[in-house]
Amino acid sequence: MNKSVIYSYKETHNLYDYYSKHDFNPVPIPLDSKNEFKKHVKKRLNLFENHLKIPRKLFQNSNILEFGCNSGENALVNALLGSNLHLCEPNENVHSQLIRLFKKFNCYNKINIFEKNTIEKFKSKKKYDFVIAEGFLSTILNRKKNLLKLTKFLDKNSFLIINHDDVHGCFIENIKKIILKNICNKNNQNIHSQFSFDISKILFNSEYKKLNTKRPIVTWWKDAIVSKYNSGKYNWNFSEIITLLNKNRLDFWSSSPLLDDKNSYSWYKNFNNYNKGSSAIKNIKENILYISTGIKINKTNNFNDLFNDIKKMHKKTDNFVFKDINTNFNEIFNSISHNLLKCNDSKTFDLSNDLKSILATLDDKNYKNLIKAYKKTKILKKLWGNTSLYLCFVKK
Repeated sequence: MNKSVIYSYKETHNLYDYYSKHDFNPVPIPLDSKNEFKKHVKKRLNLFENHLKIPRKLFQNSNILEFGCNSGENALVNALLGSNLHLCEPNENVHSQLIRLFKKFNCYNKINIFEKNTIEKFKSKKKYDFVIAEGFLSTILNRKKNLLKLTKFLDKNSFLIINHDDVHGCFIENIKKIILKNICNKNNQNIHSQFSFDISKILFNSEYKKLNTKRPIVTWWKDAIVSKYNSGKYNWNFSEIITLLNKNRLDFWSSSPLLDDKNSYSWYKNFNNYNKGSSAIKNIKENILYISTGIKINKTNNFNDLFNDIKKMHKKTDNFVFKDINTNFNEIFNSISHNLLKCNDSKTFDLSNDLKSILATLDDKNYKNLIKAYKKTKILKKLWGNTSLYLCFVKK
């Protein structure tokens, strides 16, 4: 196994600096063929219309302020829907790629302003119909303050669309991180090494190739597994975001994954005066099994213990993987396994047993036994959870 370094890791202080210094695009979206382009447009329209409940007509002649647009593939769809764009992307490595892309699709005239400003430095008195920030908001300093800053650029009845890596949605990725870090430690290898990547391919590549993604596994490994910006304090909790924005005159509008709505099975004339944000938090907590694992069961359960345990495990994972703190996972793994058994479903039974088999081999001196244990799991190796949650709000 090649033990050379796959990339020269450099310590960084923010996410875009991490991408820039390590010179990689975190979410490459190839649009070279007509088929790839059509698929990408369909995915974005599915997000907007079917999940976030925003008709495409609202984008026509709208004004959009977007931060962190990367190389512009998502912003391009907004332009094609008729939006006028103000784009802010601090990573200058992707600027030329974005410009080429918009010129290729004859949409460069839809960009009113293109600059490298961050949210922190951005200033404007203008109001917009949409403010969008995808994929990075949870990682920045003073994120609460800067989230509220975004709302100042919204007109009344305008939309804020954000997505973030959620503490609970990262549960399955945290299991993968623990396994990888454990194996690296047993071999005295850095988690950023070629050895780490080679082990990741052995563990995860067969299932990763089945995902509906164009992102190569090396990019996923750099961005989701060995980057500190997808862990600990750099992840956020959806309930904290919803509560904060509700208190600042923004109503929760929708989310993706799309979860059960209070009004799904009621007549429109029968309504109650309820807080939609509080209802959303309750709904997401009730579906935390799906958020954290991707498993959907047709039973009503109290998942409060599982909800709290996953949050505790998230902190333990960060301490072990990125702070090199010697961490004992026995108590938290056993508690999560016990709560999964209470769900009384065959899939959660299998996941509970899988976690126990992983726990049993974490202390095994032979790292190959941990690899075997993971490869033999019935369901864990097939799960990815819902790491990235979209939340949409409307300004009162």
